[in-house]
Formats: sequence, C-alpha cells, structure tokens
Amino acid sequence: ARFKTGQRPLSRGVLMALHHEPWRAQGFEVKAVMPFSYVEGELLGLADGGLFNSRVKEKVVQLKPGENVWRNIPLWAEHEAGRLVLVKRPSTKEGRSVDDLTIIKTAQEMGAYVCSNDMYRDHRRSKSLGFRMAGVSHEMSHFKSWSAENKFGFKFHVATGLSDQTLQALWMTSGWDPVDDVEVEGEIGKGHTRRESTKVKQARKKAEEGEEGREKRESRMVKKVRKKKEDKRRAKKQPVLGFDYHAMPPSLLPAVFEPIPNSSM
Repeated sequence: ARFKTGQRPLSRGVLMALHHEPWRAQGFEVKAVMPFSYVEGELLGLADGGLFNSRVKEKVVQLKPGENVWRNIPLWAEHEAGRLVLVKRPSTKEGRSVDDLTIIKTAQEMGAYVCSNDMYRDHRRSKSLGFRMAGVSHEMSHFKSWSAENKFGFKFHVATGLSDQTLQALWMTSGWDPVDDVEVEGEIGKGHTRRESTKVKQARKKAEEGEEGREKRESRMVKKVRKKKEDKRRAKKQPVLGFDYHAMPPSLLPAVFEPIPNSSM
C-alpha cells in the first residue's frame, strides 16, 4: 500500500510486461494499449507525470517551453516500435471505454490473450463485441466463457523485504537526486497549473462554502480533534523519503512483474 501512486499511471509496469522474457521465449508477440494522453499531453494525466515536482524526471520531457505539453520518452519509443497502440479518447460519455474496446476487439481478431486486472464488466453485454447474441437467454454466458479462456491477471512485487529505512539508505548512497538540476521555462516550471471547467469551479466553490459553514458551527475542541486526525492521515500518506516512491529508478526500487495464468492456460 505504501507504493500506491493514486491516479497517476506509470510506464514501468507496461515496459516490464512488454519485455517479459518468458513470453518472448514462448514466441508471443506482446502489445499494449494505452490512451494517447498517457504518453503525450498535459503533465497531470501523463504516465510518470502528475505534479511537476513528483514526476519521473528521467522519463518525462516538456515538448515546448512555456506550454503544458509533455511526452513520456520510453513509452513513445515503444509506440514507434509498434509495440504500444495509442488510442485517443473522445470527449463523450463512452470516451473512457475506447481503450478497453480496442483491447478486446484486437484480442478477438488475433485470437490473443489479454493480461489485465480489469474485469470489463461494462462490456459484458456489448453487441459490437458479440457478447450479446439474439436468442440467448443468458447474455453473459458468452462473455464469461471468453473471459475465462482468454483473460488473465497480474501483480507486481515492489521492494519486497525492503523497509523504508533500507530504501532511504540505498537512495542516500546512490548519488541519484530527485530534484531537478535545470530550470524549466514557463508556468509549468513554477508548479503545475491547470484550467478548471465551469463545473469544477462550481463544485470547488460549493465545497469551500460548505466547509466554511461547517467550521463556523463546530466548537473549538471538535476542530482541534479533527485537525489532529487530518494531520495524522497526511503524515501516513507522506513518503518517508520526502518525495514519491515512484520517482525512484529501478536500481533503487526493485520490482517484479508476475502474470497469473488462468485455468485454461
């Protein structure tokens, strides 16, 4: 749990799967599918990105000075080599499903396995994927059959057996520095800035007003107790090293990729 990265996707896991040696030894052609915005776009949604001072600086570069347009270098290299398929999500309700649909359709067309922990429940009755067939009373039967035979999961083992103190010692003796030694031009260099939509602004204002009203109603003692709990919660979330674990290179934060085969494999 201490190595969770929230909503920030990381390139490291994708690269480990793409170059998993046992799969290559068996002659499998391995491909990955990702949203285009994970590889090129705003820093906040970029793989290995997030906030400016928590990004993986060795993997992420700003394409144009002063503009919030960034690129993940190793993932872009995989895309150019044909191993990474990038899909653009349209700004519609179904936009976030494009990458899932691409994965399933490609697997169906090529007779391939899918390595994913996603259960794809949103697509189990999809007509376009052939999971909902006329005359079949149990619509999910085809999806369950396909999933059981063609999909399997995975897990990562990160810094197994290494305590925070050990990781700190490795970092301090490595010579690696999480802080940038160069200045980045533009507003992004001062800290990530983001334009908010009208809905986001309204939601933020409503939340602030609600918080303000609640604080006026609370007694001083209740506020002290709540603040103490909040400080304790934040302290737990804050990495011991003073920066996000995921920013560390593989030599300092070892990880192992483990596929979990299904019963039909």
